[in-house]
Amino acid sequence: MTLVHRWSELKSTIKYWVKPDIENRIKEGSIAARFHTCVAEIRPTSIIVRTTAPDPRGRESTLEAEGQRSAASARGWGPARKEEELPADAVFLLTGYHPDYDLLTRAGVSLNDRGVPAYDADTFETNVVGLFVAGGVISGRDTAPIFIENGRFHGEKIVEVISARR
Repeated sequence: MTLVHRWSELKSTIKYWVKPDIENRIKEGSIAARFHTCVAEIRPTSIIVRTTAPDPRGRESTLEAEGQRSAASARGWGPARKEEELPADAVFLLTGYHPDYDLLTRAGVSLNDRGVPAYDADTFETNVVGLFVAGGVISGRDTAPIFIENGRFHGEKIVEVISARR
């Protein structure tokens, strides 16, 4: 398993009972962590990840995207971007408590004015074939309707739908 994470470390906002377990799995090597990394492309059997160099303030360098790669190197941040292909049987988008609306729209998911994605309530598949949503993301900005007790069944249903397609 590989954890692809856009920040330089696991954030302190991760649930306190989950964070130590993730940190321990990274330390022992059962989870390969790629920090300062975002998924650039999802392919049928792999993903392309893009690792960016952090700037001195701990944020990602966007200089290459702005056509200023040499400026990034001149500041000692190293190469602004490195791409790598990783094998993947499945990709789980775990965006945290608040959905990453930009990521969803860049993936082609339609959102309403409250950030609710277009999805089939029976399958949890979005308007993008093969892209599913689960948990609080299905409620957009109104997160109160989905919580552990009723959101925990979403993943099971998604796996059922995907398995039936194979």
